[in-house]
Amino acid sequence: MKKISLLILTICVMFLFTGCRIYYTYDLSQGENVDLTTEVYYAEDEVSRDKLGPEYESVVLEDGKTYYMSKKTVTESLKEVSKDTDIGVIRPDLIYIPGEKVEEQTSVVKKSTDDIQKLYESMYIKLTFILSEDIVETNGILGEDKRTVTFIRNGGSMTEEMYAYTETSKKVIDSDKTPPLIKGLKKNKYYRNIDSLDITDETGLQSITCNGIDLLCSTVNSDGKVSKRWYLIRQQKFKQGKNVIVATDISGNTSTFTFLYDNKPPVFKKIKNYASRKKKVVFYVKDKDSGIKKLTYSKNNKKMKKIPKKYIKKVKKGKYKGYLKVTIPCKKSFYMAIKALDKAGNSSYVTGIKVN
Repeated sequence: MKKISLLILTICVMFLFTGCRIYYTYDLSQGENVDLTTEVYYAEDEVSRDKLGPEYESVVLEDGKTYYMSKKTVTESLKEVSKDTDIGVIRPDLIYIPGEKVEEQTSVVKKSTDDIQKLYESMYIKLTFILSEDIVETNGILGEDKRTVTFIRNGGSMTEEMYAYTETSKKVIDSDKTPPLIKGLKKNKYYRNIDSLDITDETGLQSITCNGIDLLCSTVNSDGKVSKRWYLIRQQKFKQGKNVIVATDISGNTSTFTFLYDNKPPVFKKIKNYASRKKKVVFYVKDKDSGIKKLTYSKNNKKMKKIPKKYIKKVKKGKYKGYLKVTIPCKKSFYMAIKALDKAGNSSYVTGIKVN
């Protein structure tokens, strides 16, 4: 569904006019392969013909208006069609697509929420699915063959869920008592990126939230390595410290997981870049969330070395209570660099310290 929404918005942002119709037909009856037909219609009185490609032809629809229409059919594997559906299910025997929220689109398309709402209000969207078995329950428009179901969104955001169950899938949903599986994160460990998280459910996921806010996932391909990156809608931030994930499947089963988050680097006190010191370098350092994991230093841009424990003391009272006080004795002149690494992987540096 994520792929559908982004394509809809991409098409309409290109022209920013009303009178746009988009029809999708998913033929899932073949099992492993899916025939996806996309039809795009632009109202004749809303767009100049020369702005469109040669593949567009003039047609008259049931509303009596003339449109420029292009039609394309591609065959993809069911796995490929479903790969971006982290929440919801598209299968030959089951369709479940949660309602799309306008706010979720604004994190991808750089338009205001009002602009996205206007785009939706100007569009007529029709989604048709052809299943492999007779449909026994749906909130869509059931075809005469009982295997075809259509969902229509004529203006407004797509806030309502779309579902179609066959007898086979309905039995699975009604009997499912197994909650979603949340893995990839360890308890009592701090994270600065939520990219190792993996949430799955055999029946299908209805929603994933973190601290009550919708949690979304995107696929990142970096140097040939594919990974997932999780983020909150509306560019909201995870909380420093404890965050609670709740995953709910389409049968109503839920799982929760609490993880620790820290994206703030350690803080240095009483030392700055390009400072000058004589005989010793003294500074304070602290990471109030995950804590300091390692302190290292280098001389004259050489390899970093761990600062010996005997040079580090925890301050128990006074202005810098809770900080680590570090005192590094120096017998020769050189330039020093210091690095503080916290338990979540955030780091801070102080460089160019001149020691006489």
